[in-house]
Amino acid sequence: MSLWRDQFFMSIRSTLLDSVFSLMTRIRNGQVADINLVKSVADSFVSLGNDDSGGISKRMDVYEKYFLVPFIKASVDYYREEADRLLQEGSTIDYIVRVSSRLQEEDDRVELYLHESSLKEFKDALNKVLITRQNEKFCMEFEPLLDSRDTLNLKRLYSLMARTGKGSTLDPLRDVFSAYVKKAGLEAIKQVSGSEDTGGAIAKDARLFVNAVLGVHSLFAGILHDSFEGDTGFSKSLDNACMDFINTNAMCPDGEPRAPQMLAHYCDTLLKKGSGNVRKAGAEGASDEDSLEAQLSQAICVLKYISATDVFQKFYSQHLSRRLVYEQSVSSYGEEMMISKLKENSGVDFTSRLTRMFTDMTISKEMSEEFKEKCSDGDFAIPFDFDMKVLHTVSWPLKAPDNKLLLPSQLSSVCNRFTNYYQNKHNGRKLNWMWQHSKAEIKMFFPKATGPAAKAGYIFHVSTFQLAILMLFSDESGPGTGYDSPNGPTLTLEQITQATGLSVDIVKPELEIF
Repeated sequence: MSLWRDQFFMSIRSTLLDSVFSLMTRIRNGQVADINLVKSVADSFVSLGNDDSGGISKRMDVYEKYFLVPFIKASVDYYREEADRLLQEGSTIDYIVRVSSRLQEEDDRVELYLHESSLKEFKDALNKVLITRQNEKFCMEFEPLLDSRDTLNLKRLYSLMARTGKGSTLDPLRDVFSAYVKKAGLEAIKQVSGSEDTGGAIAKDARLFVNAVLGVHSLFAGILHDSFEGDTGFSKSLDNACMDFINTNAMCPDGEPRAPQMLAHYCDTLLKKGSGNVRKAGAEGASDEDSLEAQLSQAICVLKYISATDVFQKFYSQHLSRRLVYEQSVSSYGEEMMISKLKENSGVDFTSRLTRMFTDMTISKEMSEEFKEKCSDGDFAIPFDFDMKVLHTVSWPLKAPDNKLLLPSQLSSVCNRFTNYYQNKHNGRKLNWMWQHSKAEIKMFFPKATGPAAKAGYIFHVSTFQLAILMLFSDESGPGTGYDSPNGPTLTLEQITQATGLSVDIVKPELEIF
């Protein structure tokens, strides 16, 4: 074998290689040729690596030195010439499409004739001449493709450049992508910040802000999935861009954590009764619960990019407390679902206080029923529907009132009875009645009013402060004058403040509705 190799083969190898290169040129030009001839020649070079003893010593040296190296050089020269011609005759996009097709053809062919040990070296050489040489042109084409939302050619460009490695090779594109998303996000929020719908009202601002954020994120998350195959580097670029434009923008000046406040308010509108104009209809066939869950998931998506999560927690806790105290939640399912999503996103510590608020509501309901049973079984009859909620100070963002309300006698007797019941049940605990967060329904009759409605009475939904004030007008032992007058009694502002224990600053706003 050594004699044949050294005296005969070496003398004809150049002619043999020229025939191989000519055959490969015909194949690459789309002409009919037998590729098995190329494989036979490649295999013969491998066989020549065996030494005279039949052992395998540096078996691939002959193949690599005398076949692979010149074969790669001839292939590189062929494709360099073709690449230059393609760029002269067409656009960069045309080049990307053609080269993608060419490389796929080579991938399909190369395993049929080259030794497996040389596949990577051959592919790397083609990648270098067809891709790496044009990286600058590809980067220049990237942003226009984003402008036109051309997901197909973005995918082609990504797939082409990814052939040279998904590491630093793609970093220039990732940087452009991050800057582009940030710019788009800032512009989307700037447009809604100048909308006629905004005027500083937090409810409208929150809706417009979150919808703008979701619109931008949804668009580029789709491109990430469809064009970049969910690439972790591009995903990180998207995350960094979203974090930048969500926290500082036209609606959230630098240094003001307004983004978490608006997101918390947006969540409140989703979970509060009477916010149907904010909650969107789901896909056809989807239930209201499914639609709500989808929107809450979108809110959590925005929360992932909020830097001041403690501010979101503060405002979300305030909104939740009002929904629970005033019984304004659209559904217990929605509230529990949101807590579960917050726990999954931010951890147990983030939701521990929120969870305790729900526990308080459950215990309060059981306690209220037990209190009513004890009263009905005893000698005390509650003269009206009475419901209370016992809330632990450490869990609720509520402050005890500065003024101590002097209750009407009808209400004070029930409250005093409940205080005694609670302190007997929980020795050592103190109850602070938070009248500023309570409300009542009261039926009123006006002597001079006529008609069926007047005879049936008018039901007013009032705060407890307003209830205390109104009761002064129906109590003949009250501080006013003219209780027996056809026009009804008259009370001065001073008499009302003294009789209720409320300050003038509190009483005046409560009277504005009347």
